[in-house]
Amino acid sequence: MEPGATVSILGPTQGEFLGALLAKQGRPWNQYVKGGAIFTDGPTLPECKLRGGMSLTLLSPTIEDLKQLAREWDVAVKNAGFEPGDAEEALAQLGGTWWARPPVLGDDDRIRASKDTSEANGSSIAFLAEFGGRSLLLTGDAHDDVMTSAIRKLRAQRNMDEPLRIDAFKLSHHGSEHNTTPQLLAEIAADHYLVSTNGNRFDHPNALTIRQVIDHHNGAETPILCFNYDEPQTTIWRNVQGVDVRYGDEAKICID
Repeated sequence: MEPGATVSILGPTQGEFLGALLAKQGRPWNQYVKGGAIFTDGPTLPECKLRGGMSLTLLSPTIEDLKQLAREWDVAVKNAGFEPGDAEEALAQLGGTWWARPPVLGDDDRIRASKDTSEANGSSIAFLAEFGGRSLLLTGDAHDDVMTSAIRKLRAQRNMDEPLRIDAFKLSHHGSEHNTTPQLLAEIAADHYLVSTNGNRFDHPNALTIRQVIDHHNGAETPILCFNYDEPQTTIWRNVQGVDVRYGDEAKICID
């Protein structure tokens, strides 16, 4: 199966993968009932007490539901090329399954193309400035897919598992709706987000973009939005919870 193929992530084949992994770790399947099936058709609902006092009471499935699954299970697993219960073959298939593995940094195939189609914006110079342990991401009008790809490559070069930590991130294209996206925000962890525009010509920054910045903020502290103009497009964020908004002179950033 190749990247881009349609995959049912939850199904019988994946159940076989899970069962094989549990067995490999010495954790038998459904140990509570000695490897049998758990269902609700008895005179009382099954209960299980966990260490610490929590109690679990089973509410689903019924035995008939499990029988229907069993029929589909056998067919699906055989169609996948191995027999139900063949843990060795399940592990072998799991090891060669691209969508079951963590994504590899630098794999640009999964980066969505930017909605910004401007050639001029696409040629914009963007760079990460670092000095004395501090950093500033200046993006110009760069396309978000280009930025996402570049930051992934940078993280891979630096062997970073976490998002790229930066002190300030200047939003591309003045906070346009097309240039700062969740896929880009997922790659960075910023303290300050800078927007440079008075919004007179194109009504920048876009409200959805700023909302996404707030919702996808990866920094440890409250996100700080720094606007150089106190205009309608920026003042709407003044009383929004979960964000620190600054304007004009008070938006100046002084980094020791």
